[in-house]
Amino acid sequence: MNRTASDILRIGPLRPDDLLFALRLTRANGWNQRVTDWRRFRALDPGGCRLARLDGRRAGTTVCCAFGPVAWLAMVLVDERFR
Repeated sequence: MNRTASDILRIGPLRPDDLLFALRLTRANGWNQRVTDWRRFRALDPGGCRLARLDGRRAGTTVCCAFGPVAWLAMVLVDERFR
């Protein structure tokens, strides 16, 4: 997909109403996470669960959970339409 300067990427919080989108991405990539896993990620570090939107449409996810001096980066998924 060709991108132009008018495309706007926004990164914001992954909210409860985004969980089905996140689940769809995990399924599309053959991963085994469930909605309960996504809820657990949000409980571990709500500020680390992020949603990417391109031109207002959900495009991808990422999760970063900090445990003291160590961080865990996971669930970096991009909808195939936006790759």
